[in-house]
Amino acid sequence: MAFKGKDLRELPVEELERRAQELRRSIFNLRVRMTTKEIENTAKIHHERRDLARVLTVLGEKRQETAQADK
Repeated sequence: MAFKGKDLRELPVEELERRAQELRRSIFNLRVRMTTKEIENTAKIHHERRDLARVLTVLGEKRQETAQADK
């Protein structure tokens, strides 16, 4: 599902928050599956964490822009 920063910047804050929640849930589920030896591709966790970091970075930028505009 690899997100690009350019694509993420076009999304509204609500959508970014929703995607962050989905990624957190997905990472949790992958970690559970990894401990029970149900997952073969453990690199997927790494990719999901990177995607979450991208989403959170863009979300922080948007919140900061909003805070600057409110001043």
